Amino acid sequence: ENLTGTAGDDSFVFNAGSSLTGAASGGAGADSFVLAGNASVLLSLNGDGGADSFDLGGFTLTGGIAGGSESDT
Repeated sequence: ENLTGTAGDDSFVFNAGSSLTGAASGGAGADSFVLAGNASVLLSLNGDGGADSFDLGGFTLTGGIAGGSESDT
């Protein structure tokens, strides 16, 4: 299962106890990714274009993070 955002700004929030067994890809906009509590993502978080933010408090990430070509936090 994969999540794909739009060309605009996207927000991906994974609440405590949630999981994703694929990738989350934001697209061209300024995207935000929040993993809260014991959320888990098994493949990757991809910001693609735009200035992206990643909040990985209390997470499990088995994979990679790709911020894209702009300034990411």
